[in-house]
Amino acid sequence: MPHSDDKPIKVKNPEAALQASVARDIKIRLMNDAVRQQNLYLSYAVWENALATKDVLSAQKRAAKVSGEDSKLTNKSVHAIRKEKLEALYMADEIKYEEELARLGLAYRRIRA
Repeated sequence: MPHSDDKPIKVKNPEAALQASVARDIKIRLMNDAVRQQNLYLSYAVWENALATKDVLSAQKRAAKVSGEDSKLTNKSVHAIRKEKLEALYMADEIKYEEELARLGLAYRRIRA
């Protein structure tokens, strides 16, 4: 026995419920696609940062290697120049000593090669 002052009973429209479900599914799919796209862009950014870091480290290693090679070459050059100057100094001292002994009339034995 329904009373006239009672609220009317709402009849659910199955088509409206289906449309709402489809709209919700579409919205969720779009949100999932957006998340996937953001994750893809994030992976690109991570990859690019890793590559940039790797490039910087490679450049530093190359610079260190070149610097080390330059140092070795410089050391060899300095060593050769020092050796040459020492040999010249020894030769000059030997000649000076030989001349001094000759002036005093003393013999000087020189090994000639």
